[in-house]
Amino acid sequence: MFTKIGLPGKVATNYNQGGEIGYLRHTLEKANFSKSMILRKERELTKLGIAVGRIFNKHSSGFRELGLDVALDKKGKAWILEVNTRPQFYPLKQMKDKSMYQRIISYAKTYGRRK
Repeated sequence: MFTKIGLPGKVATNYNQGGEIGYLRHTLEKANFSKSMILRKERELTKLGIAVGRIFNKHSSGFRELGLDVALDKKGKAWILEVNTRPQFYPLKQMKDKSMYQRIISYAKTYGRRK
């Protein structure tokens, strides 16, 4: 999982507007989450993604990939901001470690995505 963090005082996390891309674990460490809380949050967000995927599948079978935009409030509660049916992952290309980008590209090609 990756994170997008906006500039201080800004709501937008968009990479093109100065947002920073990172890994969830590292972002939560910087926010002083304990190791056990980070593991819980990773499990919670994984379950959330699976649940959203199942809901989409129940109502339509045409979706091959979904991207969830989720915000964590000051107490760490997750809030779904939007669900993208054709998520953009090109900003991941900017990260030093390209493994997540390459893995997502591989999955997307498996499902027939061309761009």
